[in-house]
Amino acid sequence: MRVKLSCTLSLMVVALAVGPQVSASTLDDIKKAVTSSTTKFNFRYRYEFVDQDGIDDEAGASTLRSRLTWASGGEGPWSAVAEADYVALIGSERYNSTENGRTRFPVVADPEGFDLNQAFLKYKGDDFSATAGRQRNLQTDQRFVGGVGWRQNEQTYDALRIESSLSDAFSIDYSYVWNVNRIFGPEDGASVAVEVIPGVTAAAGAASACTLPLTHREVAQAVTFVSAHRTDGCLGVDWALVTRPAQTVVFYMGFSVLEDVVAGLLAHGVSPAKQFSV
Repeated sequence: MRVKLSCTLSLMVVALAVGPQVSASTLDDIKKAVTSSTTKFNFRYRYEFVDQDGIDDEAGASTLRSRLTWASGGEGPWSAVAEADYVALIGSERYNSTENGRTRFPVVADPEGFDLNQAFLKYKGDDFSATAGRQRNLQTDQRFVGGVGWRQNEQTYDALRIESSLSDAFSIDYSYVWNVNRIFGPEDGASVAVEVIPGVTAAAGAASACTLPLTHREVAQAVTFVSAHRTDGCLGVDWALVTRPAQTVVFYMGFSVLEDVVAGLLAHGVSPAKQFSV
């Protein structure tokens, strides 16, 4: 026991002797960052009305987004930001938020719920900056990478972003993204674990999820599953089989050869007005 106590007391003396010298400036920077930080509240009400062909009921989504943003202060190169959103339903729930199960209404992708929108640490030098954590990334016109600001839930990225200005005419903007927080809220299906159920084919499961009947009594009395994947440079589709009347045809692995599938169906007498889902 005396040996352990002696070691502990020695370590405490070393820590007391060295600690204040090492942490004084760090504690001062943290104090300045906290005392000069800013906290902002933002509220955005939004109403969207949708009258969609093929769906009998009209959608009306009345939602309010409440946003709390905290940003550190200070004059050093380090900064931090934390931002949280809460989307609340105002009034009746006459819309399909993609999460509420109200599939008889058109989709308005503004689900209710709390979302950690941003939480990052940033270092900024003269010609260099690095940002780590959940953050916005708005590239040019946001055609491919952006925040989808039209929706109540903003799209943000869990990423490490490095920006460097090498000259007036040349700069580097590199991001390593390990997760995309999409507009469908914290319960986004992209983040939900899936269960593989043996015996349920993907076509039947996907059609059921989209409320698409494969054997509608007024349209089809049979369903045919076909592989459209190329084999030795050709489709290998039995066109006589897939063009039979009164049936639903499901093409597996057909997206990369979609134009060829459409051309083949038209060439074998299928009407251009025939309905399909992709």
